[in-house]
Amino acid sequence: LPLTLLEADDTDEVLVVEMGMNHPGEIAPLCEIAKPQIGIITNIGHAHIEFMGSKEAIAEEKGALARSLPEVGTLLITAGCEFAEYFSSRSSARSIPVGNGRGVIRAESLRTSGEGSFFDLVIDGERNSGVHLKVAGRHMVNNALLAAGAGWVLGLSPDEISRGLEVAPLTGGRLRCFERGGITIYDDTYNANPDSMRAAIGVVADLPEVNGNGRTVVLGVMGELGRFSEDMHFQVGKHAAQHGLQVVSVGAEAAGIAEGARQAGASMVEHFDKYEDAASWLRETLSAGDAVLFKGSRQAAVERVMNEVFPQTTN
Repeated sequence: LPLTLLEADDTDEVLVVEMGMNHPGEIAPLCEIAKPQIGIITNIGHAHIEFMGSKEAIAEEKGALARSLPEVGTLLITAGCEFAEYFSSRSSARSIPVGNGRGVIRAESLRTSGEGSFFDLVIDGERNSGVHLKVAGRHMVNNALLAAGAGWVLGLSPDEISRGLEVAPLTGGRLRCFERGGITIYDDTYNANPDSMRAAIGVVADLPEVNGNGRTVVLGVMGELGRFSEDMHFQVGKHAAQHGLQVVSVGAEAAGIAEGARQAGASMVEHFDKYEDAASWLRETLSAGDAVLFKGSRQAAVERVMNEVFPQTTN
């Protein structure tokens, strides 16, 4: 964060910085440095729970951002977040709830597909119809709404915000969708935790089954889960199986995913300790018309499997 701030110059009007953390006490010092006027808290999930111990502790740590905002500042929070009232009560800034179908800023008439989402953007009662967000996943709509909220606070019109959302570029490894040989690939390899795993699995699960074509998820280990790791890997595999997906787990520490899928009755389950073996199996198994998701924490290197199977791709 300090390096990002130092890169700013007189031509910059707005600076967007991430207050990253994985241990208690890390966000407050970053807020002291950046002194934000607008704060966005996307969600409270299970990421970093190994070092934090509980979702309540994660909320307390992320709440440092809410507490740091000045009275003239703005806090944007997900309307459906179980800690939304907690954050609002801890901040002297104005709080704006944001959410799909709820909140001052919301999406209505939401329609999702494997290629993105269409919705009407409503900001403080003003509706902009037919916004097309070119990234799959209902959770991405909520992220877009939080960004829309920041734009609104900064003075952009709903029309400008809608146009901006439609042309926003995707960063690599975050549900990037592409096709090779008639196979639809979702590259979500940047990172993973139990909540983002479920969200990405939902994207593939929502795809229509056509002529028996396969829907496969290739999942690697999720880091920083500590004593919760075994159960959370098992639950992710179970979740994928319950949504009718074929499951491939990669890496010794991800074996619990396959076990969860197997016990939940998945139609096809495979586990590979080595990414080369997973890539070889996928090359022989996938065919035109199939859809496949690649996802795991950075340490899982699931993108190596993807790039072995589809060598034309780059992250």
